Amino acid sequence: MIPSPMPRVIAAEEVGLYSAAENYEFPVPSLSFMDREGDAWTEEEAITRIIRRFARYNSPFDREELYRRYPFTDTTLEKILSKLSSDGTIVYSDQHSKYFHAAILTGQPA
Repeated sequence: MIPSPMPRVIAAEEVGLYSAAENYEFPVPSLSFMDREGDAWTEEEAITRIIRRFARYNSPFDREELYRRYPFTDTTLEKILSKLSSDGTIVYSDQHSKYFHAAILTGQPA
């Protein structure tokens, strides 16, 4: 379980991703079935993947939901949201004042 800012449970194979994104080494037992070789995430790559997945499964959402769930800074979130908006992954709706994953907003498969 990840205690802050909101208690969350992550899959054991996601520890490397969340460690990179949150700049924190999570205490996990050594699990023989896990291959840790693929855990070479940069902080930006990891946060981008986490926010992209959050958008896919939690649309619509606003920044406050991200702040409550993740310990990312305003600057970092702004950069990632801008990147995901410019590449067409997410769309901001002025009408709803929320972000949507593009596949959710358009009804198209991702």
